[in-house]
Parts: sequence; structure tokens; C-alpha cells
Amino acid sequence: MSRKHKRKKNYNYDAYYHKPPEKRDDFDLRFWRNILIFISLFVYLILFPPFLKNQALGGHDAGAHLTYLRIFTDAFSQGQFPVRWIEWVVPGQNQPLFSYYQPLLYYLGQIPRFLGLDILNSLYSTVLFMWLFSGLITYLFVKNITSNTLAGLSASCLYVFAPYHILDIFVRSAYPESIALAFAPGMFWAIERLITTEKRIYLSLLALFSAATFVSHPPTLLIFGVPLFFYICFLFYEKFKFEFKLKLLIKNTVLIFLGFALGGGLSAFFAIPALLQQGITKASTLNAGYLDFHKHFVCLSQLFWSNWDYGTSQPGCADQLSFQLGIVNWAVIVSIIAILVFYFYKKITHPAVKQTLFWLSIAFFGVYMTLSFSQPFWEGTPYLSFLQFPWRFLSIAIFAAAVLSGMLFMYLRKETYKIALFIIFIIAAPLLSYRYLQPAAYLAKAYFAQDSKDFYQGIAQGQLGGTALMGYFPKTMDVLPEQNKVPLDKIALSDPNAAKKVIKDTFIYKEFNISSKLPIKAELFIHYFPGWTFSINDTLVTPDTSNIYDFVYLSLPAGNNKIVAKFENIPLVTAANYISLLSILILIVFSAFELTKIIQAKTGLLKQSKTDGLIEEI
Repeated sequence: MSRKHKRKKNYNYDAYYHKPPEKRDDFDLRFWRNILIFISLFVYLILFPPFLKNQALGGHDAGAHLTYLRIFTDAFSQGQFPVRWIEWVVPGQNQPLFSYYQPLLYYLGQIPRFLGLDILNSLYSTVLFMWLFSGLITYLFVKNITSNTLAGLSASCLYVFAPYHILDIFVRSAYPESIALAFAPGMFWAIERLITTEKRIYLSLLALFSAATFVSHPPTLLIFGVPLFFYICFLFYEKFKFEFKLKLLIKNTVLIFLGFALGGGLSAFFAIPALLQQGITKASTLNAGYLDFHKHFVCLSQLFWSNWDYGTSQPGCADQLSFQLGIVNWAVIVSIIAILVFYFYKKITHPAVKQTLFWLSIAFFGVYMTLSFSQPFWEGTPYLSFLQFPWRFLSIAIFAAAVLSGMLFMYLRKETYKIALFIIFIIAAPLLSYRYLQPAAYLAKAYFAQDSKDFYQGIAQGQLGGTALMGYFPKTMDVLPEQNKVPLDKIALSDPNAAKKVIKDTFIYKEFNISSKLPIKAELFIHYFPGWTFSINDTLVTPDTSNIYDFVYLSLPAGNNKIVAKFENIPLVTAANYISLLSILILIVFSAFELTKIIQAKTGLLKQSKTDGLIEEI
């Protein structure tokens, strides 16, 4: 036997290919990898400066949200909970705004208010925190599905710095939508964890994230509905592709349904009035005229590149703001397509291919829905017209692209390659978006008078010409009154010699003392809406609202009269409140029970581990 043959026979190939890496190299690589991860977190600090200038950020709806937060805060401090009826900055414009307009941003804004911040900084701290939170949730989701921390951090970075995300905050000032983009990834994370781990605590998280998304911005839940449904189907396929278990499938389906049902219960206080009482408001104006979706499809070229501007969406390709998906996001999509083509051409199998195809399909679905090709789908789907702007589906595209950036790591074998890709993402995404991280202008802090004692006089520069949203006024109101028609005390008497005194004046409770020698009529500048009751000298009366403003007229006898106007919940709204309250209690009890089980299980495992160790020593 030759010497060469002897060496081959005695060589341990299995030991060579499966030997552990040298400790020194492994330690060094992990050390520098962790240092890089730590340093990369500082990139998010570039989001902070615009919010720390103590100035108002100019944008499409910038003044509206500062105004809403001030009004919401005043209503909340007056005892409204949930907050529903508000008065606008000028007298004579009142409506059940927060029964229909997404309120979660303003509830969250009460936290920094409680901590002592003013209206402006309460709003901006909430928006900034939720922007960062969107990155955290995206990280958790992608890290789980890729089993790679670098993949999760890369996806987080791409999602946070996506042009559409920045557009929502610094151009459109669409803060409710921006915080909904923080909660939407949480639904995918909770569903993936629920199906994969079968831990029912994720049912609670699914309920929380779905409710938060809806109460933040209902259109976002509708936009993510299709991807969510198909993602559930995909997860079931992956779970049961080798062995189908009907009972387990039914169990998981029921758990997901219960999660969404509990989420619906949590949001019922808002969802039920918003959906079932639309017919008594001017909600039909919210998808007409400029807000007609037919006028806002995106041109294909705009998705690749469009000039960053601070104007408005216009028909055709003449938009004055950018709808680019982002250079890094397109680079990710192109890279993914190239990888898939290579794998299919070479007939190479890879465990990540199917999931990659799924998320690539979701990205293209988001892009498709922004284009005019999707018009039949828009016209044939109920409630879709209330989304108003097809380009809102870019939110799906940027999320799917972020996930795909994480999927790229699954095709790299060497850790050094993964670190290099991570460095590219963590530098390129913020760098290419850096110049977009500023508003059109910085305005004086008092521009919108959100912290002023004269707020409800409507005389500040940023308040002039502004009106409350027409879509949330009572349907029976034809026109708004002229600003100078309504007195500051919001009551007018037919006899100028009659005396009046305001006893109490809040958004939902008003009391007046009227003294006159003759029978007179009193005009209360309240747009009549179900829930309002009126009494004269403690006797309920039916008001006269037969006027173009839908204001309330009351007939008063001669002498001294006490008028009380009170807004209370109708039975439907009361039921909605109780459903939410019951759902909160169920969520707390269920979550506490599941957490107790998890803690007990971990404690039991720890004790068992110690016992096994002791036995081995003996």
C-alpha cells in the first residue's frame, strides 16, 4: 500500500468539516460585530434635531394636529372620556370629531402632557417616539423570521428611513398615519410568533397591535389587510407542508380570529360610532372632489425617482411631492430578483426562497395598488375609496422592501459578508434620506397658538381661514356661519334688552341664566346632533333646528330662566364603550394568566436544570 493511500485512509474528513472554529477568531468576530451593532444604533440620532428646535414644523397638516391635540387635551381635562365632541378654534364650529377621526395620537399625547410638556413638544415627542418604535417592531419581526440580528437591524433602518415614512412626517404631517406605520408591523410579528411558538400571549399582542393600528389610522389597517391575510395563509402552509394536522390548524385559526376579535373589542369605542353613524354626518364629502382617489394614482416613473418637494398631490404626473420608493429599497428588490433568477436557473434549493417570493409579491402588490392599472380593484372594493390616495399603498411596499433586505442575509454564508452588507445598509439608507429629514419651514412656536389662552378666538396667524373638517359635521348642517356671526359666549337672544349670564361652558355641558320681561328666543350656537339634550328650568324641551346652520333655538317665557345643554352618549355609543371596557378587562386577565404560565414554566425548567446538575455531580 502506497504512502499516499495510507494518508487518505487515515485522514478524518468528518472531523475537518465539523471542527469548531478557533476560539480567538470567533471571539474577535463576535466582538467587532457587537461593537458595530452598538455604533449603528447612533444613526437614529439624526432623526432628533428637527423635533428639538422648540419650533412648529411646517407641513400640510402641521397646524391641524397641534390644534387637535390642544382641543383634545381641553376636552379630556373637562372630563370627556372617551373624547368625542369638540369646539373649534372659532365659535360656532362644533362637531363629534373624535367619534370619527382617528384619536390614538392624541391619547398618547396626554402622556408627555402629564409629564409637563407643552402641546407642541408633547405632539413632537410622541411622533418621534413612535417613529423609533416602528423600527423596533420591524427589527423584532425580521430578526425572528431570519434568525439574524443584523438582518433585523438592517430592515429596521430601511423602514425608518424610507422616503414615504419621511414624507408622512415632514411633508404631509400625517402623524396619525405615521404612528399606524409603527403598529402595523406588530401585527405581522404577533401572528408569526403566535403560529410558530403557539404561545397564546401573542394573542394579546395581536389584539393590541390591531386595535392600535385601527384607532391610529383606519385606512392603514385596511391597506395591510390583504398582506396580513396572505401572510397567515403562508405561515399555515409552512407549518403543515410536511404533516397536516387539522386540529392544530383549527386551533391556530381560532386563536388568530380571537386576537383580531379582541382587537376589535378594544377599538369598539371608536370603531362602532365611526362605522355605524357615518350616515348622520357629512362623511360622503371625505372621498369626493380633491379627495377622489381617481385623481391620485402615481406615474410609474415617479416610483423610481421624483423630486423631493413640499407641495400637494395632483392628477397625473404633476405632483408637487415625491412618491419615490427609495434607491436602497429598489436596490434590495433588484438584488432579490437576481438571486431568485440565479437559484431557479441553477435549480438550487434554499429554505428562504418561498418566503422571499412571498415578500417580493407583497412589495409588488403595494406598488401595483399605487398605479392606475389597479383602478378596477379600487372601484370594486367597498370602503377602499375612503383611502383617498392610492399612493398610501407605498406603506406596504416600504415594509416589504425592509423585510426583503433582511432576507438577503439568509443567502450569505460567511459572517464577514453579512457584516459588510449590514454596513452598506446602515450607511446608505440614512445617508440617501438625510436631506429629506427637515420640514418645508420652521415656524414660530406660537404660530398656531396651540398653547395660548386666546386659542379659541381664532386670531393667530396660523388659525386664520381654517375651519373644522366638513366631513364630521352633522348631515343636516348646510353651511358654516360667518366667523363674526357667533359671539364668544355662544348664545344670542332675540331681545337685546334681555340679560344673560354664563354659569358653565364646556364642550359638552352649557348652563345659562336668562332674564327678560317678554317671551324671547334664545339661539345656542350648537350644531344639533344625537346625544344633545336641552332643558329650560329643569324641563326637557325639543329644540327648533330648522335653519341652514343646524343651530339650536329655544323659546323662553318671560322672567328668569335656566337653560342647560348637555351632550351624552346615545345607547349605541354607550354599548361601544362597555364593549371596549370589557375587552380591556379580558385582555388584562388573559395576559396575566398567560404570563404566569410562562414564568412558572421557566421557573420549573430552571429548577429541573439545577436538579439534573446536582444528580450528575453525585
